[in-house]
Formats: sequence, structure tokens, C-alpha cells
Amino acid sequence: GTTFDLLAQLKTWAFYSPSNITITINRILVRGTTRNRDVEDWVDNGTRGFSVPNLYINALFYSGTGSSTLPYLITCKRHFENLRYSYNKYYKLNTTIKLSDNWIPFPEFSGTLDGNGNSVNGMTINIETSENVLSNYGLFSINSGTIKNLCLLNVTILASPFHGNPLINVGGLVGTNKGTIDGVTVSGLLNCNRYLSAIAAVAADNRNGVIKNCIADNVTLYGNGNMGGIVGVSYGGKITQCHTKNLNAKLYIVKENRNLGGIAGCVLENGIIEYCYNLNGTLKFDGYSEIAWNQIAPHMGIIVGGMENATLRFVSVTGATLDPGSLPEKDNHNWFLNPWYYPRRYIGAVGNGACGVAVNSTIGSTDWVPN
Repeated sequence: GTTFDLLAQLKTWAFYSPSNITITINRILVRGTTRNRDVEDWVDNGTRGFSVPNLYINALFYSGTGSSTLPYLITCKRHFENLRYSYNKYYKLNTTIKLSDNWIPFPEFSGTLDGNGNSVNGMTINIETSENVLSNYGLFSINSGTIKNLCLLNVTILASPFHGNPLINVGGLVGTNKGTIDGVTVSGLLNCNRYLSAIAAVAADNRNGVIKNCIADNVTLYGNGNMGGIVGVSYGGKITQCHTKNLNAKLYIVKENRNLGGIAGCVLENGIIEYCYNLNGTLKFDGYSEIAWNQIAPHMGIIVGGMENATLRFVSVTGATLDPGSLPEKDNHNWFLNPWYYPRRYIGAVGNGACGVAVNSTIGSTDWVPN
């Protein structure tokens, strides 16, 4: 007889449907031959050994109902792109996704995405030298849900010609995190020469979110904002059990002193950073402009550049190098009447190099040894 793939055919018919489809088979027509004659009979589902369960189709994804037990399965780039049209559900990635074109970030994500150990490869974003830009750049613009178990590889985000306002958040995974990010690895290049922006491999701006078990692996950062290997700026929230490998970060200051840290640029408003470390990282000051020689003082730390009303504890200060570049240890602008100025005074100044500057903050153990 003929085999008919009903599920595949219905997926084709319902390609553009955004809603769930339930297929119930009530009975089937059986044809055959017996005693040299053709016969046919209708058989009700659930009788005479014939039993077919309900089939479920969602045209936006391969299968699933979007529940915690039956998440929507993503098996191709089309399914992945359809995250733009589905909200507050559970999703599971079952394949590698390759992105090549100039990526437009997903809008705010409010569900749960389980990368299932798979990767999204080759995301490229070119940010215009214009005031008409987004506030948040990354794979997702904003996360208020949960993103976990995902590798984001060979990221390229460029905003290299200098530009002023508006301030933007540039992260590999998300521009702003308000939810949970767990077990995400990012590799690639983020070059953002926009005034006062936040820049990081995982989340540029963390707003009371939780970021844990994340890795910045072979990441290059360059910019003049608040930069960190994992997070640019964290307002509250917690960064825990994160580390970098082979981080190459360079800070160039325009107009105002900014922050650079191996894990986070700066942590504020009762934020916590703990159980974090770097492997083979270099954090370098790369120059300045539009700021006086006796005002330049970058905030740089192996773990975090600057802290205010925050807590740092159980971190390792080995495995990364703080490089002041051409910044002198002291300077009087070659004029003996000028008082000496110390532009390096906030480079690794607190917590055995863990932090550049800490205001009303708690610094705990800096000799923690990672497992």
C-alpha cells in the first residue's frame, strides 16, 4: 500500500498558522483482499487493535505545546526566527543555528529557552553611526525570562566609528537582562566606540537579574563605555560562578572615566559578584581624548572595575593582567609648578587587584580557588 506522512503534510498546509493544531483520528478506512476479493471497512480508533494518539502541530516550531514538559522544539533557523512571534512559553533548541546576515535582535524575551548544549553561530551586528539606533543590542535585546545551556559562537558586533548619544547596551547574548541567564558561553568580538555605552560578552546591562555559570571564551572587547567579560553594568542582581578564558579587553576613554573588569565593568545598588575568575586574560588601558590630563583615572580591576553599595566575595585574582598601557604612574604635565597627579590610582587598587575603586562596598575573600 501507500505510506502517507500525515504530520509532514499538515505542517506544510499550516506553515503560516501561528496557533496550535490538534489532529484527532476518529476512524480509518482499511482496504485489503481476502479470499480473492477486495474488501474495505471503517475501523474506529481504539478498536480492533487500532489506536492512534492525538497529534499536535505548531507551525512556528517543529513540535511541542510550549509547556515546561513539552517545550516547543526548534530544529532549524526558521523555527529559531519564530521566537519573534511567540511569547512567554518554553522552547528547546535541538540543532546548531547558523546566522550570517546583519542580525536584528529579538525583542524582549519572557519565556524559557533551553539551548540544550547547542550553539548559535556567526551572529553579526553592524550598529550605525547615528542617533537612530536601538537601545539594546545582542542576540536578544532584553531578557526577562530564562536563557540557559546555550553557546553563542563567533559573535561580531561593530560600532567602531566614534559616536556620542544615545547611550546603548551592547551584549553578545542580551543588551539588558532582567531575568536569569544560566550556562551560556560566548565567543567573538565586540567593538563599540559609542560614548558611555555598556559592553559585555553576555549581558551589557543587568537589572536585578541573575547571571550564573557563564563563560566568555576567547572574547575581544574594545570600547569607551563600561565593559566586562560577562557583564558591563549590574544594577543589583547577582553574578555567580562565571569566568573568562583568553579575554582581551581594551578601554579607551572619551570625556569621562569609565570602568573595565574581567567579569564586570561595574556593580551597583546592592549587586553581588562571587565565585568568579579569569584565565589568561588581559585588560588594557588604550588611551583617552577630550579629558584633561589631571582628570584621567580609569577604573580597572581583575574582577570588577568599580563598585558602589555592592559586594564582592570568593573570587580569584590570578589568571589576568591589568595593563595601564601608556598611562604614567604620575604626571605633572612636564611643568614643575603643577602638583603631581596619579592617573593609575584606580587600577587594581582594591582587594589585591580585584577591583579598581569601591565606594560603600564589601570586599570579601580574593584568594578563592576554583574547582
